[in-house]
Amino acid sequence: STETFSLTELVTRLVPVDYFFPLYIALYFISPYINKIVIGYDNKEWKKLLFISMIFLSFLPIASDILTEVTNKQWLGSNTIGHWGGFGHTLINFVLVYIIGGYLSFTKYVIVSKKKLLFIIQVCSLILIGWQYASIYVFHSQNGTWSSYYNPIVLILAASIIKLFGSIDIKSVIINKLAGAAFSCYLLKNVILSRVPIENIVKQDIIHLILYVIIVSIVTYLFSYVFYIVYKTLKNYFIYHLWKLPK
Repeated sequence: STETFSLTELVTRLVPVDYFFPLYIALYFISPYINKIVIGYDNKEWKKLLFISMIFLSFLPIASDILTEVTNKQWLGSNTIGHWGGFGHTLINFVLVYIIGGYLSFTKYVIVSKKKLLFIIQVCSLILIGWQYASIYVFHSQNGTWSSYYNPIVLILAASIIKLFGSIDIKSVIINKLAGAAFSCYLLKNVILSRVPIENIVKQDIIHLILYVIIVSIVTYLFSYVFYIVYKTLKNYFIYHLWKLPK
C-alpha cells in the first residue's frame, strides 16, 4: 500500500539510520586537513603511508579478530583501533579507506591490465568464500570477521573493483553528471518506493511491468538528482564559503 507524502516523513527518511552516515559526515570535515598533510607526497611517501596505515588499521585489527574467533575468547586491548575493534564500523576505518582512495587517485594514470585486476578480484572472492565457510562451519562463529570492513582482503577486493571500473573511459557528460546523485538515490529511494503501488504493479503483464520499472527508476533518480544539486550548492556555501574549510 502507498503512504501519504509529508515533509516530516521526508526529513525522517534523511535522518541517519545507519552507522556510516554520521561517520561519512565526520570524514567530510576531516578530509580537507588530511589533504593538506599529503599534498606534495611522491610515490614513495604515498606507499609508506599506505603500508603503515594498512598494518595498523587493517592487518593487526583483523589478526586480533581472527584470534578471538579461533579461540572463542575476547582478547581485550589487542586491537590497534580500539578496545573492542569494531569490524570497521568506526571513523578510523573511514580514514583508512580515504587514504586508500587517495592513493588510487594519485596512481590513476598507472595502467593495470584488466586481466590482472579480474584475477585479483576472483582470488579475493574465493578467499572470502572460503573464510566465510571456515568461520561458520569450522569455528562456529557468527562474528563475520571475513566481511569486516577493515579486512585487508575486502579492501584489496574493493580497490581492485574501483580500479577496474575507473579504467572505463565514459565520455558522456550526462552520465558523469548523473552519477553524482548515486548516494542521494541510496538515501531517498525508500521515500519514492513507498509511494509506488507495488502490489498492483506486479499483477500487470510483463510489458506493463517493465514500463513501470523503467518509469519508477527514472523518476526516483531525477528526484535524487535534484536533491543532489541542492545538497551540492549548500555544501559549497556552508563548508567552503561560510566556514572557510580548505578544499
